[in-house]
Amino acid sequence: MDINDPYEESELISLLKQKDIKAYHYFYDKYAAALYGFILRVIKNEESANEVLHEIFTTLWSKINSYEPQKERLFSWLLKITRNASIYQRQSNYFEEAKHSVVNYAAFDHELNPYPDLNEESKRLIDLSFYHGHTQDEIAAKLNIPVESVKAKLRIALLDLRKTMK
Repeated sequence: MDINDPYEESELISLLKQKDIKAYHYFYDKYAAALYGFILRVIKNEESANEVLHEIFTTLWSKINSYEPQKERLFSWLLKITRNASIYQRQSNYFEEAKHSVVNYAAFDHELNPYPDLNEESKRLIDLSFYHGHTQDEIAAKLNIPVESVKAKLRIALLDLRKTMK
């Protein structure tokens, strides 16, 4: 036992299984920096790394009873959990980036020719309303026309669009 460690590993495990908050804080203080460094090397994003670290210690708290000391040391067990969570988070981040790339591609495709059978005014109203999220009041101000005209023209544009989609 290290002279600076107040707990033997077996005692620490026992206290963690009893949900001893002091032992939990000790374990966090002792290993969080090392685990965070590992997570950050895998994920390369501080915000995500902090989320994973939080998840790891939540997992420790909730799953400590599944830990089997005869198989491996406590830190080794937690490091495996950390590795798996880090890899999962990295894959999730890649998936999110890919999803945004698909969305951007769809937006690019929309710009090419989203509704070829509509007149230019109808296209512009639909584009401003549905693709750019402007309200009817904002569209009226942007196009310098009355709100009632925007409402009527947008309704006609949507009816025309519906006809072209049949």
